[in-house]
Amino acid sequence: MIGYARGMSKAAIDAFWAWWPSVKAQLDRSISSREGFDSALVEQINERVAAISPDLDWELGKGLESAHHFCLSAKGDPVGRVTAQRWLASAPERDETWEYHAARQAGAPGMRLEIAGHEVRLEDFVFTLEEDEGRELLDVVAHHPSFLEIDDENLRHRITFIALDQALGEDGVERWIGAIDVSRDPIDDGVSLQGLRDAVVELAEHATHERWAVLRAGSDDRPIYVSANLAAKRINNLERDVHLVVRFPLANPTEQGLTTDAEASTLNDLEDELSERLGEHALYLGRKTSEGRRELHFRVQEGGPAASLVESWITSHPSYPFAFDMKLDPRWERRAW
Repeated sequence: MIGYARGMSKAAIDAFWAWWPSVKAQLDRSISSREGFDSALVEQINERVAAISPDLDWELGKGLESAHHFCLSAKGDPVGRVTAQRWLASAPERDETWEYHAARQAGAPGMRLEIAGHEVRLEDFVFTLEEDEGRELLDVVAHHPSFLEIDDENLRHRITFIALDQALGEDGVERWIGAIDVSRDPIDDGVSLQGLRDAVVELAEHATHERWAVLRAGSDDRPIYVSANLAAKRINNLERDVHLVVRFPLANPTEQGLTTDAEASTLNDLEDELSERLGEHALYLGRKTSEGRRELHFRVQEGGPAASLVESWITSHPSYPFAFDMKLDPRWERRAW
């Protein structure tokens, strides 16, 4: 399976970190002295980052634990976020001067935004929040007083996304925020930007990342049943960029194309055995049963051992006509439901 320029990005990532020690002290001096950056150095950084991916942004800022941070941002693109994560995985350990991030971090409270002729104080946002317990997400509706003066709906959404990124960081938004809507009308009894931060902290504290649900679709004669972990999130499994499906016919399906109680027990044991064999190399998403067939769905890493592990498991069970396929899917567009 051919990846999305993975080999090329790896070489560029290695080149970046080989080059980094030669410039990090100069960057530190420029920031600390406030003398500004040499344009030639900025261009070097641009070239090194563009070689990894032309779709990545870079920025410098105050570190969480170190004096400064260097960040690559994919600007919300899932494929680019995987590349940034691989860049981060090759980074040196943080030290007193530099730490590294693969997504924009939350900013300090009190930020003002000037955009399209409007000055927006982000702390003036008000939100309504509704928790989606199954997916462990918060659906939000956002209002800002400036929205009364902004007719462009796209601009209102853009300002809202900037505020959320500023409050939670890019990864925090993807990890904890679900549906996002905006309201030009003031929101009564809403929460502030700090209230949103507090709600996310509370959600993170009790999140399990495993919320199983049984979903039903199809007709009464030909139902489709899916058992799925709705709380499985791409942001927590960035390296698992391949969707793996194991398929097989049922040995003795019911008239509706479902499993009998006897076969269900056997299949559960087989499923547990496969999951155990894959171990840390896979994330189990769930299973689908319909029309006399069953599918087991996993997320695995491109180039990892999952394929050989599945093949050896299939070989050990010759009585079942198992088959499997793997598809590169860094955006998590492929689902069983």
